[in-house]
Amino acid sequence: MAKRVARPPAPAVLTLPPDATFKVQVVPPEKKPGAWDRWRPYAYYALGGVLMIAGLMAFFWLFPIEYSPALSHPDAPQIAITLTYPRYIARGDEGTIEMTVTNVAQEAISGTVVLAFGDAPVVRVAEDSSNTMKLDKLSPGGKQSLRVRYSLAQAPVFGSGSLEFTPRATIEGSGSVDYSPPQRVDIAFIPLLRTVLPGMILGVLGLFWDPIKKWLFPSG
Repeated sequence: MAKRVARPPAPAVLTLPPDATFKVQVVPPEKKPGAWDRWRPYAYYALGGVLMIAGLMAFFWLFPIEYSPALSHPDAPQIAITLTYPRYIARGDEGTIEMTVTNVAQEAISGTVVLAFGDAPVVRVAEDSSNTMKLDKLSPGGKQSLRVRYSLAQAPVFGSGSLEFTPRATIEGSGSVDYSPPQRVDIAFIPLLRTVLPGMILGVLGLFWDPIKKWLFPSG
């Protein structure tokens, strides 16, 4: 007796109403991330690190200001001297020291006050500046200020240290006196700090401006 062979099942038929609609979603193939996408997080970390270091350098080396108490001397009691200056200077950059002389006597005074720098490191006063203040009958209670602009005469190389300066007054009727101990300005380890640091910050921001702009303004 021959074996009976079963018929294959009929294929399923999908029947839709004439007014039926359906939605087709095309899924694109997964795109491999580009080089920038892979390195972008690290670039942001590097950017944040550079900006943080630059901010710390600016805070510790560029912004701190010394405002010393008024200096006086028993051999020249007619005047009091106040000094205002940044705590740091970098080789190759320009520093400033502001010296204010106040007449604390009851009569007008005349004389000369010199901001004398130490022997080392060698200091160069700017050509359009001066470290000498002349007093010509300064009235009682009167004040006179001098802004001294200077730079270190050494080549801008890496290295720390400090420089010292001392006000030296010669007042008519009192002779010449030095106001000790000397004042001190520390030398930053990095040369040209005041010149290079702002440019470094702007350069980093310019290099990453496009991704920063997309990150801050995603709809722009």
